[in-house]
Amino acid sequence: MASSSGLLGLPPAVRRRIYCEAGLVVDSQIALHHEERAERRQNGDSVPDLGLSTALMLVCRAIHTEASCLLYSNNTFFIRYKRPSKYVAARDLGPLRRLSPAALSLLTSLDIHLHVAARKGRAHVRDFVLRSDMPRPLECPDSGDEPLSSAFTRDQDVLLEWQAAVRHCSPHIRPDTLYLSLTCDVADIEMAHRITNPLNQFPVLASCHLRLGNDPNTGLLCIAREAAMRAEGRKTRYLEPSSAKGLPFRFLDLPPEIRLHILEYTDLVTPMSQVSWRPNEGYEAEILAGCGGRLSSCAPPYERCHPSAHQGCKHSRCLQQPKCPHQEWSCWLCGHYACQFRRCWRRESRDRDCFCGRYHAAYSPQCNCWLPPAPLFLVSRAFCADARATFFSQNHFTVNCESHSSPDPVDLAKPQPRPERHSGSIFLMDAVPASSLQHIRSLRLRFLDIDSYPVSGDAADQDWFRTIDHVNDRINPRSVIIEVSIGNFLERPDTDFYNALAEEGGIDLLKGCLGTFRPLKISSDLQEIIVQGTIGEAAVGYYVRPRHRGSPIDEAWLAGYDIFKKREWMGSGQQSPAAQNNSNMIEGIWDYIYTDY
Repeated sequence: MASSSGLLGLPPAVRRRIYCEAGLVVDSQIALHHEERAERRQNGDSVPDLGLSTALMLVCRAIHTEASCLLYSNNTFFIRYKRPSKYVAARDLGPLRRLSPAALSLLTSLDIHLHVAARKGRAHVRDFVLRSDMPRPLECPDSGDEPLSSAFTRDQDVLLEWQAAVRHCSPHIRPDTLYLSLTCDVADIEMAHRITNPLNQFPVLASCHLRLGNDPNTGLLCIAREAAMRAEGRKTRYLEPSSAKGLPFRFLDLPPEIRLHILEYTDLVTPMSQVSWRPNEGYEAEILAGCGGRLSSCAPPYERCHPSAHQGCKHSRCLQQPKCPHQEWSCWLCGHYACQFRRCWRRESRDRDCFCGRYHAAYSPQCNCWLPPAPLFLVSRAFCADARATFFSQNHFTVNCESHSSPDPVDLAKPQPRPERHSGSIFLMDAVPASSLQHIRSLRLRFLDIDSYPVSGDAADQDWFRTIDHVNDRINPRSVIIEVSIGNFLERPDTDFYNALAEEGGIDLLKGCLGTFRPLKISSDLQEIIVQGTIGEAAVGYYVRPRHRGSPIDEAWLAGYDIFKKREWMGSGQQSPAAQNNSNMIEGIWDYIYTDY
């Protein structure tokens, strides 16, 4: 029997601190496979040393009980299933099945990689980590394998291994205790159900994070959401039929204005009513920059930092009490409210995988990232018409273009071809149905890094002219703002265009660009068209706008710089074509230089 004056006579909190100082591993990720730990050490990753923890648990029965309780309840245990290959030995879920019932009852966090498939799109980089004193991208799990398919018998061994592990673990897991993360990339709906059905054998989980595909997939996402919510003991979002006969609610029998008003409370309207679009990437909620990396202060509540809450604040002075802790000196730019809708993986430990539904067919209770509500467009033809009207009328759209410079730094000096089509053409001709153009209320088209003079024979410009003819009678001109930017990249093919901006004729070049990209008929209804060129630390711009609108120069944005020189001329004496035909239009030019304090 231990003496009351010995180690076991100390208070539990003191004993825990002594165990941790003695080398007991806590608050870490522990790989159950020895080979996995060896690989991580070889790759330069930090791997906890389990030798001291093992030695500590061999001291005596009482210390073994306390130390094992701390070890299993304060760490995340990781296991990866791997098939044998030419370079990798087989790794099954044996280490998980060999855990004792007592150890399983203490588990609070378990991360299982049952099958990780190759990603078809570009890798999702979550963050950067230091390895060998060099920053390395931290990417989501990926491999060269194909997703599991119900059509191939060779994939059944993975399913059988998973079912055996669940049968061993589930009877000993304590309810509302285990944080389970499961990654298993599948190819079809049937295999997704086979993987998720064993989760029903577990007691209610504290949290369930589930990935069924490395690439986004609406069908797999719905299955992952339903399975994870059932595992957590939560009701799914789908309501039971309200009537005894099980008839659905006749939504389309409501008056049109009520239907549209109801749809405004769905994901058809993004959190900030801002949507960006890029070719090959589709729609994404465009939100503020968040807390700018100050993650220590990025925590609830979010609502008090809504942009509308800072409308009365002044430059360099936040009038809220208490003051905004995120961007006090420019609080009207505070994006903390939007942090709850972006980069959900940053609110988790770095050891956790990414279960963001935006980038994967995955579900996580912490993920509130906005997704295009594809199911709402598939209900019926009439419902789709209402959904499109709501989506395009209640959001501001910004169309960005992909940079067409080479991603390889070695090839930056080589001339790069211009894109075959401008992003604005692709958006207006292909992405937006012709019947929905009339609903667009706010649209900003950005033509970035234009690298040469507009040429009438250029394929992209010719395609843009066809787009103009397509949208002229369908879109409301008051909703459109055009931005054409000439970046300061010396490696662009036509360096004369870049150099000419520094000369007196630079404005004429900008006006020539404006004439080429002007999308609509000359009308006083045109909202604005801007052309801006950047020359080192300076910028020069030209615009045409209605007289009743203010200057297009964003004063709030410029307030973040020390402006050494800024000039703006309104109605400079050289009337634009629009001004010659309608006195309500006005032209202007500006230039400014950035300087440091």
